[in-house]
Amino acid sequence: VVDKHVTASHRTVRDAFRRKAKDAHPDRGGTSEGFDALKRAQDVLIDDNGRAKLDAKLMDVSIGSLSLEELKWSRELVRLAEEEEAGEVRGAEAVLASARAYAVAERALAQIAVKKKKDAAKLSEDKKTQLLSLAATKRRKNAQMASQNDAKGEDATATLLLTPEMLDTVFQDGGKESALGRDGTDTSRSAGGVSVDATVETNCPKCHGWGEKEGHWTMAIDKLCVKCDGFGRVAVTKKVKVSLRKGIADGETVTVFGAGHAGYRRIANALGAMGDAGDA
Repeated sequence: VVDKHVTASHRTVRDAFRRKAKDAHPDRGGTSEGFDALKRAQDVLIDDNGRAKLDAKLMDVSIGSLSLEELKWSRELVRLAEEEEAGEVRGAEAVLASARAYAVAERALAQIAVKKKKDAAKLSEDKKTQLLSLAATKRRKNAQMASQNDAKGEDATATLLLTPEMLDTVFQDGGKESALGRDGTDTSRSAGGVSVDATVETNCPKCHGWGEKEGHWTMAIDKLCVKCDGFGRVAVTKKVKVSLRKGIADGETVTVFGAGHAGYRRIANALGAMGDAGDA
């Protein structure tokens, strides 16, 4: 409301209020609501406790956090500088007191910077630990997929919402579509087709499914592939052609074979050469 920087001192807030109050006052063409809002803003900003609560809400941090402490001492430095510029620091005692206040504020800010650096380092380590754990879990899943079902990928599910207009377009030309199911039976039927975007997984193109920069399964954060975060797999979007028979009912499930997750690339020999991926 008073249009000042977050580190503005009490002096700056009061000066801004006086300038804006001239135009906001009802006697000068303003409104009572606007003037009252301006007054409430000043009252909050010059009250340290009220301002701390407002800062905590705006910054989405808790009272007593390092961010609020840093902001408090930054405002203190601004206040001291304003006193000097206004010529209010006069006499030896006042100069000494101001210097001491500067030293206290600067020391507090330096200590806060050290604490924030330590917190950031701990957060970074926690994040690395979490990434390693996720990568290990994902790799176990990949290994299980490589050892089962001839390394074929899992089925992927996508939901397609059809409208009557879409169905009219699909079946306007009729047509006969021939297809074989997984068991080899003929599933040919009079049908039309629509395309749907499906998100599926495939081997990471950067590490080729290893999950690492150098092709070794070493669980170290600096070795993990930067593209897949060590998972060995990445999500991709593909177009899947869905054939629909005439007379399909609302809520009916249609299964499309061979269009799910790509198979996992299996290790072919003891030297670590990769074999071909299983079928999707």
